[in-house]
Amino acid sequence: MLQERCQLYQMKDGEALREYIFQPFTVLASKRYFPNEADYDMAYDDLLRPNEDVRAVRERLSMLQRKRGCFRQINTSDVIVLRRETGTICCFVDGDGFVMLDGFFGLPASGNPLTLETEHYAIPGKKGLWRVVDNITYENILFFLLEHEEHGREIPCVILDSKGEVISDTITKDFDETAAEQMRLFLHPELPKQATEHERPPKELWQKFYENGEYVRHASHEVGSEENYNHIDGVNNNRKPQRPVWVDPKKRPSVRKRLQEKLNQVHGGKDKQRTREKT
Repeated sequence: MLQERCQLYQMKDGEALREYIFQPFTVLASKRYFPNEADYDMAYDDLLRPNEDVRAVRERLSMLQRKRGCFRQINTSDVIVLRRETGTICCFVDGDGFVMLDGFFGLPASGNPLTLETEHYAIPGKKGLWRVVDNITYENILFFLLEHEEHGREIPCVILDSKGEVISDTITKDFDETAAEQMRLFLHPELPKQATEHERPPKELWQKFYENGEYVRHASHEVGSEENYNHIDGVNNNRKPQRPVWVDPKKRPSVRKRLQEKLNQVHGGKDKQRTREKT
């Protein structure tokens, strides 16, 4: 049986870490620095008492420091680690509160520090702090939806699994079809992507001849030439009429002249007939 323990990690003294020590997490995040075990020394290690949470551990260690002075006074940038049977939880001391770290020891924690009440959560590689707004069980796996505490839904939300691993960081709504597809691909990366209603396969050429369930026989010659298939009516009405190559617009006979010839032909015949009747 694994003994449950509590540990205190304090940042090392040195020129390289001077700009990070005693700084709140938001300042560290703005400087693109994430606390890690390599920059810390373990200042204290003790057994974890029953039903003791991180706040109780901080109070106990603060009293111990005032009595014995065996380590530096607990301050911002320190990390309190709780090693339980269910997993390891790392808490960054941020003033009077805490920021839960997932990756302090280089890998995501094996426990499940996320709940629906989780706030001020730090995601490796993401700026700022996040809070849990929803969770869902998909194929017996618990997933959490987190939104940014400062920007809210102005930026995409992040989906984490029960171990704190980032599943998706492009979710703009709650657990919708897109989120379900991301979780499915995470659990089954070998499966092909499922086609959605908005991703219909392209039509074959013979399928484009159909309109309202009927085959448009007279419009077959239009397929491929019309801009839109709702214009298929048997006439290439999206094309400019082409003049036959043998017609010269300069030599084309005048309509007025042809009309006058027709009138002369009609009225001229009547005049001849009247002349015959008079004679």
